[in-house]
Amino acid sequence: TRNSFLGGKGTVLRGHEFHWSSAEFISRNISPAFEVKGTRNNSNWTSTGISKNKIIASYVHVHFLSNPSISESMYKYARSVK
Repeated sequence: TRNSFLGGKGTVLRGHEFHWSSAEFISRNISPAFEVKGTRNNSNWTSTGISKNKIIASYVHVHFLSNPSISESMYKYARSVK
């Protein structure tokens, strides 16, 4: 949903989400990091990760080979903050 070390806004990557818990946030000053769309029980659902400062948190397990530019973006980011 915005530029990050994973890539620019709109970058698409694949992964899967599996969890048996939920999160409740005390602070409402947390932005969505990205949206995840897929199917569960043959119905569509949408989930979001969260982003605060330089942290991205989510239940999503990303498949990095689904978009090799993600690795390059992470490398460039790491070099820039070295």
